[in-house]
Amino acid sequence: MKTKSKLTAVWVALLSASFLVANVPVRNWWGIEIYPEPAAVFFNPACLGFYNRPMLTLGMGGLILNEERTRLVYDRFENTIGEAVYADNTSLCWRFGTAAGIYRFRNFGFGAGVAPVRDFNYRYLKEQLDDYYVKIGEHRVEQSGQLNNASAGISFNPFNQLCLGIGGRYLFGSRQLTQLIIQLPDTTRLSSSGSPSGAGWFAGIGAALMPELKLDFGYQSAVQLKNWDSAGVRIEPWRLLAGAEFRATGVLPSKFRARVCLNGWSVTDSAYHNVLSVRLGVEHLLLNSVRLRYGFGLEPLFSDPGVQMPIADFGLGFNVNHLRLNLGLSVSREELVARHFILPVEPEDSRIYQSGLEMNLSMEYEF
Repeated sequence: MKTKSKLTAVWVALLSASFLVANVPVRNWWGIEIYPEPAAVFFNPACLGFYNRPMLTLGMGGLILNEERTRLVYDRFENTIGEAVYADNTSLCWRFGTAAGIYRFRNFGFGAGVAPVRDFNYRYLKEQLDDYYVKIGEHRVEQSGQLNNASAGISFNPFNQLCLGIGGRYLFGSRQLTQLIIQLPDTTRLSSSGSPSGAGWFAGIGAALMPELKLDFGYQSAVQLKNWDSAGVRIEPWRLLAGAEFRATGVLPSKFRARVCLNGWSVTDSAYHNVLSVRLGVEHLLLNSVRLRYGFGLEPLFSDPGVQMPIADFGLGFNVNHLRLNLGLSVSREELVARHFILPVEPEDSRIYQSGLEMNLSMEYEF
């Protein structure tokens, strides 16, 4: 009897855990990735060697996320005639805490900072109605928290055109997930929380092949995150990064930037794929030291690389003596199906459309 009761408890725990994560998309469950600036502090310490003056950076950001869930509508001959919306949700969250500093001393560069790198915030609500459109229940999923990166690095210039860098990073944060099912007269509430944390390292090399062209290559180690949730340890993927910057002089001075990142998601889960994300951008220097920035990127879904999330970036920068203010907007759009969730959702013919608007405000001060 004792053995039977233990097996029953195990099955209940497994079913509860599966039920809890069933309605969260894979990308949101792991956290939407954030790319804080300056990249020299949080991604490739070799780029610290490209700075000539000490600098301080402070910033904040926010994300508006809209998710629309639909299901296919069929005629009596089983032909698809359209889609019907059964849930439409919009959420807003703010992120604070980006702070970084860079200091130069002879051939050495030093950088340190703290910034959010993953956003776990996600909300879903579906109301249950009877035949008279009276609310008789609801299905609610709420996930909150963020993962932060505290980094410190050092670079060395053996000569002016070459930079070498290495550093350490500590990931920490919090994550809470709650699922509530109200189906009168019953109510089911499941919750999970954690405080993920772990340490890793990163290194890189940078080269100024000519005054107008800079190249850099970096590597971030995988990090074991303890206390992710009740399941215990999760692994933050390793990354290989390559970047390029080209300065074009002329009537409209411009910078062309490109960054490619290979994310090693296969170490996190054997069912996931290593994916290559790309960001391209242009920055123009206009009159009165105003800077205009725009670009685009592609972020594949690591559980299904055939799903590509396009991203469009826009930004303005204002220079006032040694102070620079930056305003940025990023717009994204992604189309998902039932299998792109941690566990497939019902109904199986669901179509999910996620649209995101990310806003960033930062301040840079050069000494």
